[in-house]
Amino acid sequence: MRLALLVHLTPERSFSWDFRAGNILVGRGPECQLRLPEETSESVSRRHSSIEADAEGVFVSDLESSNGTYVNGERVARRAKLSVGDRLRLGQLGPELEVADIQLQAQPAEVAAKRQPSPLGYLRHERGEEPDFGASAFRQDENAHQDPAGKGGAIALPVSFPMGWKGPAVAGEALGEAAEASDVRARKQSTTAVLLNRIQAIHRRVWWLAGAVVLLGLFFGAVTFSVLLYGQADSLRRKLIAEVEPAVVKLDIVTAVGSGQGSGFLVRDRQTVVTSYHVIAGATGATATFPDGEWTEVAGFLAVDTGNDLALLRVEYPDGKQKPLELSTDEPMKGDAVAAFGSPLELSNSITDGLVSGCREGRELAEIMRKHGQAEEAQRLADDGRWIQTNAAIQPGQSGGPLVNKHGRVVGVITSGILRQGLNFAVSATHVWDLLKTAPRDSRPLSELP
Repeated sequence: MRLALLVHLTPERSFSWDFRAGNILVGRGPECQLRLPEETSESVSRRHSSIEADAEGVFVSDLESSNGTYVNGERVARRAKLSVGDRLRLGQLGPELEVADIQLQAQPAEVAAKRQPSPLGYLRHERGEEPDFGASAFRQDENAHQDPAGKGGAIALPVSFPMGWKGPAVAGEALGEAAEASDVRARKQSTTAVLLNRIQAIHRRVWWLAGAVVLLGLFFGAVTFSVLLYGQADSLRRKLIAEVEPAVVKLDIVTAVGSGQGSGFLVRDRQTVVTSYHVIAGATGATATFPDGEWTEVAGFLAVDTGNDLALLRVEYPDGKQKPLELSTDEPMKGDAVAAFGSPLELSNSITDGLVSGCREGRELAEIMRKHGQAEEAQRLADDGRWIQTNAAIQPGQSGGPLVNKHGRVVGVITSGILRQGLNFAVSATHVWDLLKTAPRDSRPLSELP
């Protein structure tokens, strides 16, 4: 195979390249026949792509480069056929190689030696001669033309040479000597090509064995992957519990007519607890118990949002070991994995998981509640409230606990019993953000709750 390329390093820097071989390796590595300068490292890998010839033509293959190989703007998935005029680009923004000429049959040495040189002179980049890319820009003459000898040679381009570059031979006898040296190299490389073809034949004969090994490898790999994936899921779940659970509290409420129980969690600092308004409504006193068994009195409340069933409490807990939870700034998507923390039926430190079934507006929930005989509860809901529906199991006592995503960020505050049809909801964490922005720093007694 004989291949002639016009290499565009940049729009202002180009040179032509002429090579004879069965296989050509393109990249920045020392083993590459077409070796590009290190300044192209952002786009060109050390072994970027290979150009090979067979009975069907000349093909380019991407060698799993980091930025890909493109032919006429299309990314090469496995390999692509090259034709004269095609533009081969290394990476989306890397150097461009323009295919000037392709010959599948090498010319005899005596024919190449008799070729008449053009008075303009031609540039052929021979192996072992590294141009100084930093000296001066290569320029392509507007009168680029075919080989005047008419022997099917590569496109030859008049060029200006960098100062001090002892590069390829040009014009006259120098061109003939370069062609003869190129033919000698081509004969040496043909021996390598024959050896590679024999190796490929051996590979084809044992293909069935390789295929069997691959199938067995895929089978055992799938089994191993499943085991590792299951183990990784367990590991991530344990990590999520370790990050979220220390900030979740069990609330014991005292009212004028009895007592109650719910859940809450720390936000912003180690003294602010978020819970559901209906958990704390009517309270005359309350305590917050942490998973480690430590407990503290609820000093008062900072703010409430009755339309979205939210309340901010102030606790005095000097230890400060617990880390407040982060609030998500975005609503979750349908199908996202979530986990619900809290103390259902006084069972502290419980967790259930599930998916987001959907995101609803307050007016939608209120309408459904009225249809099912909950008109009084529906009247309290804000029309513009945002509610997250989930299939994670929620029981009385979990109200006020956090609904978190896989990253441990709070996406909602759990509210149990909003509907009596076994559907579970949490008010969106975006309303907690709004409440925190307007809440005062000083708390008020629980007896003053609205």
